[in-house]
Amino acid sequence: MRVIITGGATGIGKSCVECIDLRQHSLSSIGVNIDIIYFSSHSEAIKLKSDNINIHKVDVTDENQVKYFFDTIGSFDILINNAGGNISFNSTDKYLLEDWNKTYELNTTSVFLMCKYGIPVIKDGGKIINISSISAKSGGAEGGMAYASSKAAVDCMTKSLAKELASRNICVNAVSPGVVYTKQHEKFSSEEYYNSLIEKIPLGRDGKTSDISNLVTFLCSDESNYITGQVIEINGGMLMK
Repeated sequence: MRVIITGGATGIGKSCVECIDLRQHSLSSIGVNIDIIYFSSHSEAIKLKSDNINIHKVDVTDENQVKYFFDTIGSFDILINNAGGNISFNSTDKYLLEDWNKTYELNTTSVFLMCKYGIPVIKDGGKIINISSISAKSGGAEGGMAYASSKAAVDCMTKSLAKELASRNICVNAVSPGVVYTKQHEKFSSEEYYNSLIEKIPLGRDGKTSDISNLVTFLCSDESNYITGQVIEINGGMLMK
C-alpha cells in the first residue's frame, strides 16, 4: 500500500505518518510505503525518512511541481491532503487581496491540484482524505474569513469528488478538526486566547494530533469502505449539530 501525505513533516500530517507507519487498525498486516510532501519543513521531514518513508519537496500550489511529482511517483492507493494554513487575520475592509489569494492557494487550490494529477494514477478502490477545519462550519475566528471559507470549499470539494469517483470505488472523505495546537496556533494565538477556546469545549481539553491521525488511519483502512462523501467533525463537542 502506498500513501501520499501533503504537509506530512509537522503537526497533524506528521502524526498521520507515524500512525499509519505503525500500521494500526486494519493496516497491521499490510506493508505501507509513505511519501511525505513538504515545502519549508526540511529539517523535520528528514527526521522521518526511512526505508519505507520517502520525502519530497513540492510546492503543492504550483501546478508544474505537482504534475512532475505524479509523473514520477507512479500509482498509489491513498492521498491525504493535509497541507494548509492561514496567512493573516484582519477585518474584511483591511484584508489584503494578496493574502486572500495565498490562503485559497494553500488550502483549496492545493487540494484541487493534488486531485487533478493524482486521480489518473490512484488505484481503483483507493482513498482520498482531505483535512478541513471546524472553521468551515463555524465561520472561524474574527478576521479569519479567508481561512474559514477556503476550508468550507474543501468540504464541498470532498462531496463533489466522492460522487465523481464512486464508480471507481474510491472513497473520498474529509476530517474536520477543532482546536488542536499546531504551528498555526503557535503563530497566531496568544495563550489567553487559546485557553479561551478550550473553555468552549465540552470535553474540557484541546485535541491532540493523535486524535486526528487515529481517525485518518481508520479512513485509510478497509473498515471504512462504505464511508464516502462525509465531513467528519472531531472537536470534543465544540461544534454540535
